[in-house]
Amino acid sequence: MTVDVLTKNPALESLFIDPQQVITLDANFLIPPDRSMHLIPGISFPQFQAIWLDPIFQLFPHLAVHEAVRDELVSQDIKTFIQIKVNAMPSEIIIHKDSE
Repeated sequence: MTVDVLTKNPALESLFIDPQQVITLDANFLIPPDRSMHLIPGISFPQFQAIWLDPIFQLFPHLAVHEAVRDELVSQDIKTFIQIKVNAMPSEIIIHKDSE
């Protein structure tokens, strides 16, 4: 694999310039990595939340998921995490809906 370190990624650069923009997340962004099939233990959801989710949600205040993505989430921990974000006042996550 070749990594181009000379050319800036314009999408990533735009996030650093304007972290207030809406960023729509895929479900995979919310799921802790699990390499247990390769004999590497997965990390717990609380640990994943502390080292990945909480810092990202603090840095980027306008994160979003589509309602279909939210409905596909399997883990109860992830569902609860998202629901807490939805119920916060003001809401800490945007839910995109087809009806809007």
